[in-house]
Amino acid sequence: MPREEYLIGHKRRKSADEESKEDEDDLLQRAGNFISASTSLPGGILKMKNCRPASAERTTTAQISSVRLHPGAQVVMLSGVDNAILLCQGDGKTNPKIQSIYLGKFPIFKACFSANGEDLLATSVHSKALCR
Repeated sequence: MPREEYLIGHKRRKSADEESKEDEDDLLQRAGNFISASTSLPGGILKMKNCRPASAERTTTAQISSVRLHPGAQVVMLSGVDNAILLCQGDGKTNPKIQSIYLGKFPIFKACFSANGEDLLATSVHSKALCR
């Protein structure tokens, strides 16, 4: 519910931008620990290892603009300004290619999976269009 402010006998509702600014100001006025413990990562030291690059199946030297992980599967998506999207299985060993998608005259600025992982969304460097 919006906060109210009194101005010379009148009530004026604050806009969402004003409320957001006030919330930011409140946050900056407090001190303390704002970071809580993770519920999904175990405590302690995380083990890391080198894996084969996910882009090994990518035969171009064009700049990669986006790297995204699928929300529910071991799939890595790479996209670039060469108009291509590469989907590969992110197994860390061979990372085999699942599919390549070429979008003619659509150099990809950013690409991502939809929230449910069923669709791909891409925006271009030179176009205001959204490709789905």
